[in-house]
Amino acid sequence: MMKIKVAFISIIIFVFIVLTISYQSDKLMFGAVQVLDQLTKSKFNLQILRDKLMLSIDEMNPINLFFLSDDLPVFKLQLSTSDLLYLESINEKADIEGLSHVSDYDNTFRKAKLYYENKEYKVKVKFHGSNRHHVKSPKKSLRIKLLAANSIGGVTDFSLIIPEESGIVDLVYYNLLKKFYAFEVKSFFCHLEINGVDLGIYFFEEKLDQVLLEKNGFSGVDILKPKSEWFDQYLHHTGPFVWDISYQNFKDLSKMDVGQLLRYKRLYSGLVSKNETPRLIDLDWFAKIDALRIVFGSDRPFAGDNQRLLYSTSTGKFLPFVRVEGVVEKLESNKNALNVFEQSMSHLRINSIRDDYVYQKNYQNDMYLNLVKNDDYRMLRNRYLYELLRQQEDMLRVYDDIYEKSIEHITTDTSNNFPARYYSLLGRRYRENFSYNFDFIKKYFDYSRAFTEVEQVKPDTYLLKIRPDSNVPIQVEKLELLLDSPAKLLVTRLSDGSSQLFESKTVTVEGDTIHNQFSVDAFPFFKNDRFLLGLTDHLEILKREYVYELKSEPPFKIKNITIQFKNSFNNKVLNERVTYSVIINKPELFEFEYLTKKPLEFLNEFKELNLKLHENTIILPTGEYSISKNIILPYGVNLVIEKGSKIALAHDKSIIVYGSLTINGEKENPVVISNLEKNKPFGVIAAIGDLNNNIHIDHLSLSGGHEAIINGSYLSGGLSLYGHGLVKINNSSITGNTADDGLNIKNAKVDIRNSVFSSNFADQIDLDNCEGIVVGNKFSKGDSIAVSSDNNGDGLDLSGSKFLIVNNTFDGFVDKGVSIGEKSLAFVKSNNFNNNRSAVTIKDQSEVYLESNIYNQNTIWVEEYQKKYFFDFPVVYNFGENIPDNKVVTKGDSKYVKLNKKTPFKDGDFSIKFDFDLLKNLIH
Repeated sequence: MMKIKVAFISIIIFVFIVLTISYQSDKLMFGAVQVLDQLTKSKFNLQILRDKLMLSIDEMNPINLFFLSDDLPVFKLQLSTSDLLYLESINEKADIEGLSHVSDYDNTFRKAKLYYENKEYKVKVKFHGSNRHHVKSPKKSLRIKLLAANSIGGVTDFSLIIPEESGIVDLVYYNLLKKFYAFEVKSFFCHLEINGVDLGIYFFEEKLDQVLLEKNGFSGVDILKPKSEWFDQYLHHTGPFVWDISYQNFKDLSKMDVGQLLRYKRLYSGLVSKNETPRLIDLDWFAKIDALRIVFGSDRPFAGDNQRLLYSTSTGKFLPFVRVEGVVEKLESNKNALNVFEQSMSHLRINSIRDDYVYQKNYQNDMYLNLVKNDDYRMLRNRYLYELLRQQEDMLRVYDDIYEKSIEHITTDTSNNFPARYYSLLGRRYRENFSYNFDFIKKYFDYSRAFTEVEQVKPDTYLLKIRPDSNVPIQVEKLELLLDSPAKLLVTRLSDGSSQLFESKTVTVEGDTIHNQFSVDAFPFFKNDRFLLGLTDHLEILKREYVYELKSEPPFKIKNITIQFKNSFNNKVLNERVTYSVIINKPELFEFEYLTKKPLEFLNEFKELNLKLHENTIILPTGEYSISKNIILPYGVNLVIEKGSKIALAHDKSIIVYGSLTINGEKENPVVISNLEKNKPFGVIAAIGDLNNNIHIDHLSLSGGHEAIINGSYLSGGLSLYGHGLVKINNSSITGNTADDGLNIKNAKVDIRNSVFSSNFADQIDLDNCEGIVVGNKFSKGDSIAVSSDNNGDGLDLSGSKFLIVNNTFDGFVDKGVSIGEKSLAFVKSNNFNNNRSAVTIKDQSEVYLESNIYNQNTIWVEEYQKKYFFDFPVVYNFGENIPDNKVVTKGDSKYVKLNKKTPFKDGDFSIKFDFDLLKNLIH
């Protein structure tokens, strides 16, 4: 009997041990259960039973019973019974109708109260997202908007998302987005209570709205996103009509009609080539965001109704806004191996890739595919991707830190819809995928091969053809030709017709001449060329051929070619194993009007101006011109206006440059631009660049301008200059313009000196998202202005900028001499402020340093306040200026700090690279 008891107990212990080991195995509890459900078509609902079992065990875990996440923020939501029933009815309706989504037509906002940090907020609330994964379980994701111009930490619109849909990965992504690209989206873990019931941990995610955009320096930007209604016969997020213009949710935040929808429609019209698409988008921002997206292995941001595009009313270009939605997926090769890397990185399931060509054609995102097929875009994106690869350890460390800080909060919350180990398993799996993707990307960059063919087509002519097999550009490291006779070899690049003449040298070995051997070192002609694979419509590899003509008289033979290439990213020379060449000797035997217009076509259109063309620059010679129609230069073509030119523009007519602008006025021969008819202003003089163009203006007198909306851009200054590497304006006069601004500059480094800005309608100069210096200029409201006055006009207006403002005068402004706002940074020294309402006004989280300025008959000398509630209050540091207390007006929590010392800087120290951090150190 005893033996039977012992055996029975042993069996029980053995079974208990087996069950315990099995329970602790993720492969059995998650992997095997999932496979069994697939094999049985979920007949036994094993995954649901497993989750219930594990959740029950989690609830009995003493660690979970006593663990309190006291360090996490708590949001307390108060909803009426009717509102709770309404929200639940939405879910029930979807159940009854058998829908896999929640419709926005049903899911409408309900008013509620929110309590956070002992403060009450009026809000409206609804379910987050359209996928029912967010709402079908007891714990649901919510979308909350604050009412009555309130914000929580500068956030007015946010979602509280259940941990299985968003969390650790999103937090990593937003941290990296801020770290590398200075774009901040508020996100963190928190607790949610509804009507006093603790619903446990949630992920707080700030939503895309005007506040988020403006906080990050994106003003005048609209949003386009496809609707999320899955009443179709296609696959949830995608379908052949997803990108149709009529299916877009257009958020007209700018309240301006500048042709946003026309330009969006152009993107998806099927008429846009791979070379035109980058001209309609912000190439640099797209490349940055795309590179970061690739590291997470996510195709979701450009797949179907997930796509969010921003439209800048200043540049007329689109930008992406990306969410990775809680996952890190592996970058995996296409199964048919036609392109091992590019489809995975750029095209992962964007088409839901299948063998059926028609299916792919109907579902592809043409805008994004056109972009990826463009060499310039792909090379720029890869530059940013390579920089991220070099930051691999740092990025993995960010993941690990966030995981360690967050996972305990998630796994000890027994209110979640899934067991604790589910979240831990996902977190570890995504970490593995993250690391794997870096290895995958490294292989992408390391892969390079080159094929070179030298083919004789005439007795005196060869064609040299280079065919790259490389994901990143390769370049020639060495190119020597061995000829059978002396020659003057003309090497011509057939793509552009450029050429260079080389003379052969006699081959010698140890001083002895080698018979019938002559060498030509042609490397100098090839050293700046780059060679790269092309891509088909479906991002399969497209073999590309770069062709050069080698010509000499009399006829000659090429006996040998020595050619070496290097990978332009890692600078490794391609070894002989991956470099192939052959010589074949045989008998002899390719408007958006401004986006595509050729310079010569433009010259033919404006014959009466006697324009000249030099390389990629159009020159307006010295002369007097009456212009009665808009002059819009082709995209990428520069403009030079020669000294002494006098240009009179008819009413509302403009000159627009999509490149660099140079005005070569002189003291005795200035360039004069004015309106043709009195009291009838012309439009604008404008240049829109791509951050690689420059502006140089000397001795310009510009008056009588207004504003214009042209080709999708709102040009708000009589002189409007957007997106340039450097803007230099010297010895010029900008007066009597009736636009919002006399001079408006955005997104540039700026150097403005010794110029006059007077009698312009509102602001004399408006600088947005710029940095630089403003030195020795005269600003005045003017007393003989031929246009209406404006009580809100400023001398110099800064937004989101960093500037040195030195030795200027500001006279007679009925509002502000200098206005500094929207997180700007400025050093204001040795300026004269006379007869202004306010000499210097500082707003919205700006930081200003004052030294040695002179104030004469200003109502207010220094003024501080918060204008936009989502910015913090400003701060001013006074370095030794004797300003009476009654001349300083500070509102709210604005800070005004008096420092009884001088800065150590002299005027000669000022440069566009001025280090403001040095000033900050002086404060302490």
